[in-house]
Amino acid sequence: MATQDISIWDESNIKAVDVSTDTNSKNRLMVDAYVTTPPGKYVDNEVTAMIEAGKAFTANSNAVITINANTTLYIQLVAPASPEIHLRDISLNITKGGASVPTNMYLSEAPTVTANGTQLTCFNTKRDSTNTAAMVVYSGSTVTNTGTRLLAYVTHTDWETYVSPSYTSPFKWVLKPSTKYLITIENPSNQAISMTWFIFWLEETH
Repeated sequence: MATQDISIWDESNIKAVDVSTDTNSKNRLMVDAYVTTPPGKYVDNEVTAMIEAGKAFTANSNAVITINANTTLYIQLVAPASPEIHLRDISLNITKGGASVPTNMYLSEAPTVTANGTQLTCFNTKRDSTNTAAMVVYSGSTVTNTGTRLLAYVTHTDWETYVSPSYTSPFKWVLKPSTKYLITIENPSNQAISMTWFIFWLEETH
């Protein structure tokens, strides 16, 4: 089998591409995506690459929280002018029993917020990175208009609800720069619920 070796330089990665001719005289490309820095690592996909670059972040409730009957919790996301925010995952974990109706979750754009609430700590998923999140996250915002609704979801109870699980699909919201977003968790039932929430995003510089 005749082969011709080609080397391609792409930033810090050298990708070896072999052009080979098979038994049917068809040319084939064989790509080795081995990353030479650091030795022995492979870049699996966008998420892995961004985590290893220190550009992936999470925010969460940090504790089990209570939402009383017929009340609503607002989680506000403030996208910066730069970098671009790729929202990859929104997860809720809700426990309740005997409630009259389901819990609802909404994602909306450009809400009217009169008080931000409590600013939350955002965690870099590369724990030795000194990069800090450009997006700001608040809990308990005061909202007079929820803005344009992008997503509505009826949550499961007694197990986790993956509203946008990035590990099962290429789901992402690419947020507008300098724009507010709102996650609304609405408890219209006749009893309190206990819950946690989690979001995961990438900060892309183009």
